Amino acid sequence: MKPFTRPRSMAFLMRVAAVSVFFSGVSFFLPEASINSFLVWCGLEQMPDATMMRYILRGAGYLQMAYGVFFWVVAKDVVRYQPIVVTFIVIFLVGAPAFYWIDAAAGLPWYWCLLDAGCCFLAGSILLTFWLWTSSPKGAAANRRPAGQSDGSGALARDSCSRPGVSGGGR
Repeated sequence: MKPFTRPRSMAFLMRVAAVSVFFSGVSFFLPEASINSFLVWCGLEQMPDATMMRYILRGAGYLQMAYGVFFWVVAKDVVRYQPIVVTFIVIFLVGAPAFYWIDAAAGLPWYWCLLDAGCCFLAGSILLTFWLWTSSPKGAAANRRPAGQSDGSGALARDSCSRPGVSGGGR
């Protein structure tokens, strides 16, 4: 797998996404009167007063908050969790058209469909850009750091020989 060349940028973007996803989930726990007021302000009808609706809404909110925490933990060391970060990229990019279709099929207004799909696409495409964007030779040298030293993203540089009990690099 192609190594990340911009781990700090990726970690920052993932932290922004983590906070956004977490607080989006918190909004599912607002009082129903506040949620209904927001929906009416957007030109939509109020939520039905049904037990299953409250259950699904709060369950989805909890899952979004958990995803936000998970994004934050992975963002602390994007180099170590590279396969998970790549999975996030795929999920965001596939999620953009999926959310558009879900929103449109539900009858949401065009701006809601575009906002959902656009945010998902933007998060995935920026992460993808940071992954594929190669560093200049000068920048690549600046990104190298001695083993055991952090780059600010929480990731520590690893020796070429990183097995426990084996000192790095020497043969």
